[in-house]
Amino acid sequence: MYSMLLLVAPAAALRGAPLRATTRLDYDHLYHIGSPVDVFKHCVLTALLRRCTAKASPLTYAETHAGRGLYAYGSEEAATLAEFEEGYHKLRARAEGRELHADIAAYLAAQRRDEYVGSAALAALALREGDRGIFFERDSECAAALTDALTRLGADFTVEARDGYAGTKMLRIPTRGLVFVDPPYQSGSDTDLIAALCGHLKTYWRAARIAVWYPRGDGADARTERLRHEILAATGEFDVLDAHLTVPPDASTTRLRSSGMLLVQPPYGFDDELAVLLPELAELLAPGGRWGVEWLRRS
Repeated sequence: MYSMLLLVAPAAALRGAPLRATTRLDYDHLYHIGSPVDVFKHCVLTALLRRCTAKASPLTYAETHAGRGLYAYGSEEAATLAEFEEGYHKLRARAEGRELHADIAAYLAAQRRDEYVGSAALAALALREGDRGIFFERDSECAAALTDALTRLGADFTVEARDGYAGTKMLRIPTRGLVFVDPPYQSGSDTDLIAALCGHLKTYWRAARIAVWYPRGDGADARTERLRHEILAATGEFDVLDAHLTVPPDASTTRLRSSGMLLVQPPYGFDDELAVLLPELAELLAPGGRWGVEWLRRS
């Protein structure tokens, strides 16, 4: 059984930014499914979900930019760049017959033959009975596709077709939480909105861990530094961990080869776990890949 809340808003409020396959810095799920940065993002999320569901108490998972959940490899958008060939498909081929890190193995096991399993679907599959999944997607077409995808997976969920920053701020959750923030960075205001959300959660949902995906390199350095600074300022005394992975330029023709995850209040020992996961993942994606795990603040 599942529950679905699809809120109707003016078309202008629901309409997503135009899809742009070649714009630098921006990241659109449709064009980049299964890319090396997608693999990094979703392996780290898989590890986080494992840790957050290890405790018996209920967990509430919220995602601000949930997308469609499942993405067909044969779609026109996915085929435009076919970045899954250098990400997910390469990882699966190189992982064949090897003993894998448990989180890489779990990520691969969740994938489907003809569809890439994105963050919302990975989360819905990982949540247990008694947990709660709340997925925000402002584009009404995407929200409908997400509802269909999660229904096909047999998940228990709520989808809200509205702005994820505002929607997450309205939540009043008494349980532990994990909030995943994964914007396409098509808006110059995303950094401010992310920082404001982190500050809000620090006050009104202190039991929530926060994971913020961000693109690195290719001219994004200034934005990355500002994002790190703003999140540190907004979260006060909370621990903040930065993890990232980069695929070598001679190993990939993908437009975006490097990305990171800022983790607010990560689980205890998660830095050590990532220090085992990421080098194996980097080597599987492309020999010579670089990775890093750095505490920006640790109490």
